[in-house]
Amino acid sequence: MNQAAANNGVTAVRNHEQLRRLCQRLGAETQGASATDWLAALEKGLFVDGGLRLSVDYLALPPWLAAHGVQLDPDRVRVLAKRIVVPPGPAATISELLFRGLGQQPASALAQVARNALASAMPEADTLARVLAAQGWYAGDPRELVAGLRVEAGRLLADRNAGRIRQACVLAGFSKHAPLDWCAVVFANCIAPLLREALRLGQHEVFLTLEFEVYRAYLRREEGDGFQERAWEQWIPDLAGAVPALPRPETTDPVREEPRVAFVLPGASLLAHTRTLLDLLGSARQADRPGFSAHVFVLGRESTSVSDAFRSLDIPVENLDSRTADGAACWTRRLAELASGIASAGCEIAIWVSNPVLMPWAFARRIAPVQVWWSLKWYGLDTPGIHARITGGAVHERSKRIAGRDWQVVPSSVRDLLRPPAASAVSALRARLPKGVLLGSLCRPEKLVGGGFLAAVARILQACPQAVYLWFGRRPDERVSREMEAHGVADRCRFMGWGDMAVYAAVLDVHLDPFSFPSGTTMLQTAARARAAVFFDSPAARENGLLPMLRPVLESGGEFGRQLQQALDLGSDGSALMLATTADEYLAFARRLVSDAGLRQRSGDALCRALGLVNDPKLTLARFAQVVQQLRAES
Repeated sequence: MNQAAANNGVTAVRNHEQLRRLCQRLGAETQGASATDWLAALEKGLFVDGGLRLSVDYLALPPWLAAHGVQLDPDRVRVLAKRIVVPPGPAATISELLFRGLGQQPASALAQVARNALASAMPEADTLARVLAAQGWYAGDPRELVAGLRVEAGRLLADRNAGRIRQACVLAGFSKHAPLDWCAVVFANCIAPLLREALRLGQHEVFLTLEFEVYRAYLRREEGDGFQERAWEQWIPDLAGAVPALPRPETTDPVREEPRVAFVLPGASLLAHTRTLLDLLGSARQADRPGFSAHVFVLGRESTSVSDAFRSLDIPVENLDSRTADGAACWTRRLAELASGIASAGCEIAIWVSNPVLMPWAFARRIAPVQVWWSLKWYGLDTPGIHARITGGAVHERSKRIAGRDWQVVPSSVRDLLRPPAASAVSALRARLPKGVLLGSLCRPEKLVGGGFLAAVARILQACPQAVYLWFGRRPDERVSREMEAHGVADRCRFMGWGDMAVYAAVLDVHLDPFSFPSGTTMLQTAARARAAVFFDSPAARENGLLPMLRPVLESGGEFGRQLQQALDLGSDGSALMLATTADEYLAFARRLVSDAGLRQRSGDALCRALGLVNDPKLTLARFAQVVQQLRAES
């Protein structure tokens, strides 16, 4: 084939370096030439070797040409597409569609791409979506595009082809790479109706595939203000009666003295909620009579770090990854295996930990006799099959009512998270950072946007030239960067990525808690390192983070309340709990802390003392055991 390609004047491109050299040569040969001459050089053609993996380099070539002034009209595109010699398969499809798309309006080209994805397997859909997003294709009004896509995808429901429906939605712009506004229109006009239709037709694999995509591409990008709850309301009411309950397995096992609890983790990562669970189970292992026994189920591929962490506590852990031979997820099989595993382990109670993705369908199917949701947010979510809810709170609380529902309180204990980091790691990181007072928010970047928080941070930086702001996350969020650039303070902001949060907490001088949704257990690490903090009195902050651990105790009075008040008292400087109710007050608190190193130290020390009073692993363990024993008795 290579010889044939050479005889036809087609250039063979076998690796990235050859592609780069080809682009350079084409550019050099056409310096000062017209677009027609440019195309004439390019129309010698490209040959991509069949053994070469498709990559962003090849996907980005057509937009790269357009960026260099090459205007491709539809007729010229058709000629050019014929010159691209690519072995049959997804690589050929994507390359051809990309080149053709340059001669059309983006919406028309996207419609063509999405329709092709519905018709054939295209495993590179995520890669292609990333390239299209980088080239600005997901802009404007997508309603006409998604309306047509919804109709065509609806036809595939009968074929139970969840993978093709998903890849078409990704290519239509329902992806974490596309702007959130674009995703919102695709969700409302295409995804939500497809979810309801899949439930109506009993196409559960399509439903679960799309629900997981909703979380990954859409829900996790925004925090607070009921964003997630409003989205779930688009299909959760349709679950009632649409999902048949699983048959209850017969068992002759004797009733245990202590209840056996299945903890379900919808992901294999050592993030804050997993570490909170590990801390609880670590306390149980050290107790003579913990009051329950545990079995952990992880929905996802095997994670050595997660599995080892639980097995080090002698906790059985099962990873449920029911992927098919081609690597696609099979959620219905995975959740059926979860129910079977819970029954085989003799667990009477299943506790879904934190993230509720997939939980509504699983609980509607009744994966356990008693089903509990343990969450520190998303309080507005309601779904069939939840028998009880657990959340965090103050050490003296037993229950509280949030969003019209009763929640059992198990006070958070994060002993493992509060262990000090290595001093050498802290000093090495500090040496790489700018001089000055380091402000930061230990949380995912989506918590920073909204509520005017970033504008407040910009005002703090403008008023305090000695301050630098650090922000964190698995990947940068353009909304944060744009806001800081608009206020002229981007040069004093540093994106740190996501690593050892204990080290980051020790490096900060002041933690700035966001407005719309506060930091959770990660922020507690700053208090454990005696770092000062500024809080904002938002509705979400009354139920999440450090404040709900402290405020109920302070307001309750009694000896414990007096001890906590004494721990927080800074004498003439006022309370260490710098709790602002307005953006101006927030700015004033931050300016005081930035300008006064002594106040920062006293405020941080006070928060550390307060955290020590309310962070009691023994109380957490006793309360949790009481809750699960009560649930078993009631069932």
